[in-house]
Amino acid sequence: MSEHTMKYLYPVLGLVLLLLCLWLDQASGPAAPASAMASSPSSEAASLSSTTSAAVSESAQRQSASASDRAQVELNQRIQTMQARRPGERFDPEQVRDALARDTAWREPDSDISADIPLSEEELYDGRQLIQFDRLKLETLLPGDTLDIEISDTGQRYTAIIERVQQHDYHSISWYGRIEGSDGQSYSVNFTQGENLTLGGLDTPDGNYQLQAHGDSGWIASSGALFKIPEDGSTDAIYPSDVTDHQH
Repeated sequence: MSEHTMKYLYPVLGLVLLLLCLWLDQASGPAAPASAMASSPSSEAASLSSTTSAAVSESAQRQSASASDRAQVELNQRIQTMQARRPGERFDPEQVRDALARDTAWREPDSDISADIPLSEEELYDGRQLIQFDRLKLETLLPGDTLDIEISDTGQRYTAIIERVQQHDYHSISWYGRIEGSDGQSYSVNFTQGENLTLGGLDTPDGNYQLQAHGDSGWIASSGALFKIPEDGSTDAIYPSDVTDHQH
């Protein structure tokens, strides 16, 4: 190699060596702390978990608010229906909501209510069960609603399904429904409520029961206890055969 060539080659080789040294220096620089390297995936996981929890919480809040809005709309619609049936009466939304949460329309009285019911001394002890009646619960019922019917005499509790509600011209409303018995039979129930008096007829798998309430005080009793058959078995009932024989 000529001296002239070497004169130009040395500077190039020197520059290459300098660049190589700089690269080696950067590659062998201080390593990142092990703790920092280890914490990075953990931090990312914690951040992802926090974001997911926030999203789930926000979704639950939206669903809760949506369900609450639907419940309020349904409550308002029910109250409108109730007031349409009773044009002169106004129903408190909170009281209606509480009544809807109750399963039945009567319970045992908290105190002696015998003075509030027009019954003779004999009638008070002829098998009638005194009850505290819930007029508002009955007023809230619409077709498709259910009402628990508890019979203390037998210890049985039935569920009545309301099928039809009828408004009468004389300021009374009737509710008609049925009990589906475990024997496969359907038993009819009905209630009629006026401004103060409520009457009910309940067919159950254990027999027929009558209900009567004056305001929120009333009674329920087996029809067999109310209409006792004389010991000699005689009744004033008229049978179809009697009518046929008389015509002949």
